Amino acid sequence: MIKLQEQMVILRDMVAKNTEDIEIIKMGVDLIKNNLKRKVDIDEFTALERRVVFLEKRR
Repeated sequence: MIKLQEQMVILRDMVAKNTEDIEIIKMGVDLIKNNLKRKVDIDEFTALERRVVFLEKRR
């Protein structure tokens, strides 16, 4: 039978590993979020650019 102290050490190590994994996941989510935000901005810019070209042609 594993002693209580040994179990606590194992649990501590597991929590530390999970904490590291969560930090990596958070960085990935932030990167995805920023890329999506940037993509929307590029799409909006493209739409605005088309509108400007259209308006300039109407002059």
